Amino acid sequence: MRKFAALALIAVLVGCSRSTVDRTKEEDRIREAVFEYLMGKYDASVFFLSIGEVAGDPNSEIMSHFEGHNPPVKPASQGIVGGGESVNDSEGNTGVIIKAAAIKWISDTEVEVKGGYFAGTKNTSGNTYHLVLKDGEWVVDKDTVDWGA
Repeated sequence: MRKFAALALIAVLVGCSRSTVDRTKEEDRIREAVFEYLMGKYDASVFFLSIGEVAGDPNSEIMSHFEGHNPPVKPASQGIVGGGESVNDSEGNTGVIIKAAAIKWISDTEVEVKGGYFAGTKNTSGNTYHLVLKDGEWVVDKDTVDWGA
């Protein structure tokens, strides 16, 4: 009987400690925060957003977050890499590809995101962004350069 009571208590405690955050929904908000952070760091005529380990376009929810943004924001697939030296859109505007890839959850209010930017083969970086949830908003509070050119 004691073993059963102890196991029941452990099961209740484990069940209570599970996350109440819908992490799948939060990941879009986290990527948006990384993109906003990167747009504030770099000067470009256009930004191209990339998600995932293999460069992919963000979903429509993320793209709609940046509608009307100045400078314009487009999915990565619309960026044209010209000989590796620059990234342009179809109108010839020079831009920067910014990436938010793998998200590692540390807790419900703290994550690390692999990402970076590409503005040409001699102007690129891979970074780890540390974010915390403050007053309901994800905020980059640390930016570590993992590699760069």
